[in-house]
Amino acid sequence: GGIQMVKKLFKHETVAWLRGMLPMYAILLGVALLGRIVQIFEDGSSVPYNIFFISSVVVYCITIIVCVIMTAIFCITRFYKNLFTSEGYLSFTLPVTTSNHILTKLLTALLFSLVSLAVVFLSFFIFMFGDAFTEIMKAASYLSGLAFKEIGVHYIFYVIEIILIAIVSCAAQYLLFYACISVGQIARKNRILAAFGVYFGYYFAMQMLGTIFIIIVTLNDSFFERIYNYIVGNYSNYTFYHIILCCVLVVDILLSCLYYFVSHHMIKKKLNLE
Repeated sequence: GGIQMVKKLFKHETVAWLRGMLPMYAILLGVALLGRIVQIFEDGSSVPYNIFFISSVVVYCITIIVCVIMTAIFCITRFYKNLFTSEGYLSFTLPVTTSNHILTKLLTALLFSLVSLAVVFLSFFIFMFGDAFTEIMKAASYLSGLAFKEIGVHYIFYVIEIILIAIVSCAAQYLLFYACISVGQIARKNRILAAFGVYFGYYFAMQMLGTIFIIIVTLNDSFFERIYNYIVGNYSNYTFYHIILCCVLVVDILLSCLYYFVSHHMIKKKLNLE
């Protein structure tokens, strides 16, 4: 029964995301198509054409940015409205756990982040369709082949590591939003403002920690240089970069777990519905 309920929850979230994001995807693809139509009348010496072309590029770039921002905003609003407003009274009567609620929201947000990325690539294909797109793909293929030829199988592992970091970093960012909303909702008034306050307070604290870390590294550069020389001397430069990427991945996973447990604790123990 619980598994069936989670499936229904995921289906409900997917439908809500589709309702919210499909108009944005349609606008982005429409703008890309209009931009491509403008290019059909290409005339480098014509002032009106140049104005229309530059305008189409600017509008297209702005639409991509809006699409990315809307994906993040929809992730935040779905979590807040569904769990902390009057909708929460229904959400928390369902036979699903707090973990199910958080993970369903996260998985749907990640799924539609990938969908948004795919739509952006499709729009780029439409906007650049023709010789320009072919040349870009040829250049990308050539550079990829060159990288593989230079560093061999390490290149494949670098790509895998970077993709994993991108996915986990995206999850960590969404979970950070969830944690800030979960902490901010304990405020009696202006809960959205409180969530922003928590986010900026956390951001400031992380900046301070980052600055302290840089100072420590700078003051102990000989120690870190010895570590670098040891790794490069006994293994290779490529191994050193693998270690750096894996460290970044581990840090992102640990932060994701921290944000998840903060959200889980606040919802489980400190829930304050409107």
